[in-house]
Amino acid sequence: MPTFAYRAVDSSGTRRKGEVIAADEVAALDQISGLDLIPIAVNEGGTSVPWWARDIKFFGKPTLKPKETENFFTSLAAMLNAKTPLPTALRFCADLSNDRAMTAKLQEAIASVEDGMSLADALADDQGLFPEQLLTMIRLGEASNSLANVVTRAAQALELESQLRREVRQAMVYPIILLVMALLVMALLVFYLAPTLAPVFSTANSEPPLIIAIMMRLQQAAVNDWPVILIGVGALITVLLISRAKIKQMGQKILQIMPVTKRYFSRRETLRFCQTLHLMLTSGGQLSDAVKIAADTANQRNWRDMLLAAHDQIKAGQSMSSAMLDSDLIDPMARTILKTGEQSDQLVAVLGPAITTLQSQTTQSLAQAVKLLTPLMTLLIGATVGAIILSTVSAIMELNNVVF
Repeated sequence: MPTFAYRAVDSSGTRRKGEVIAADEVAALDQISGLDLIPIAVNEGGTSVPWWARDIKFFGKPTLKPKETENFFTSLAAMLNAKTPLPTALRFCADLSNDRAMTAKLQEAIASVEDGMSLADALADDQGLFPEQLLTMIRLGEASNSLANVVTRAAQALELESQLRREVRQAMVYPIILLVMALLVMALLVFYLAPTLAPVFSTANSEPPLIIAIMMRLQQAAVNDWPVILIGVGALITVLLISRAKIKQMGQKILQIMPVTKRYFSRRETLRFCQTLHLMLTSGGQLSDAVKIAADTANQRNWRDMLLAAHDQIKAGQSMSSAMLDSDLIDPMARTILKTGEQSDQLVAVLGPAITTLQSQTTQSLAQAVKLLTPLMTLLIGATVGAIILSTVSAIMELNNVVF
């Protein structure tokens, strides 16, 4: 529904202004009158926000941070389980949020819900702030009169996903420290050691070793051409930001075929699929719809293609086992559990234990991958820095030949 900006006066004659969300101008005037205000002017489109107060996003549409979505569903679940009316619960969530896009959307949703719109439709918008998977679950919860239970399960799933992201970030701390230390050592060699040694060779009318010459050229370029380098770095960052989706996809493809990380990615995507399937089925959704939602929210193209093909086959009357469970993309343990659950008509019952087991195994796979990658990175960085240092030491030894 459109937003109307208004200017009005209250009973004391004080001028007031604000915004209301209504189906048309007549409904907007009714809302303003209901606030004990006398409208002076009403304009469709809302008031303009000053540039310093706007949420600026240079690449793509504004999106919510995963933590904001998790906090919203956690707070909403707590309020609904306490039998709080939905508009009051949404108002509470809006007051808690520190994100402008979330706050604005919830304030709009409050007015829409009070006008009789469903929560799912009130939260939906063209910007896609809330994932379609979650909106579909809310629709199912509203249709089955079990919104509180559905929102609670969604909050639990978002918390598990957030925990997995935290584990990934924590696992990457040590490799990042190694990389930063290697860059610092390289900077020390280029900007301190090379300028110290180069004059000795120049004084003796001798060509410096290749490694010293390379470091000197890097140092001179950084000092003399820093504006060009700065522009180049900025252009590179811009290209990376624009192409980040393709770069991420390419990186995932490489990691999926590496023996060290292949098992982790298989278990992680299987876990996401099982979580989506469990949430949708326990919310009253159909199996084909659950598979379609899982395909829409899949991070990897091969999983998306596999799930879309399975969705078409399931809609045509095939079982999930024949449609997708023979794929090598799915973790073998989960594949066996899902087949057993479908054959015994206990698919929902087995999904819960499967998710718990996969959560533990995914964490273990991540830890194992990091334990293997960290020594590999250490060896690679150490070999690179060591080779440079050995070459530098060799250059220093050559000074004896120059001097004597």
